[in-house]
Amino acid sequence: MDYNNNLLHKRAIVKTALERIGNLKNVPVEEVLGMSNPWHYRNKIHLHLWQEGNEIKLGFLKAEAPTSSRCRK
Repeated sequence: MDYNNNLLHKRAIVKTALERIGNLKNVPVEEVLGMSNPWHYRNKIHLHLWQEGNEIKLGFLKAEAPTSSRCRK
């Protein structure tokens, strides 16, 4: 599978998981951001969830800090 089709496939996996596991229908899933040179990249991440008011946030922990930062708006 070429890289662009791989990105499309990853987006479909996320959409399917949200519908099947999260029971969330018609959730907009943004286009997967690709890399200009997709070699020697990290293929595993650890995302953190937290709640701010009535919103659920998803992001990364800052290095050596107990606070989180958003992935995207």
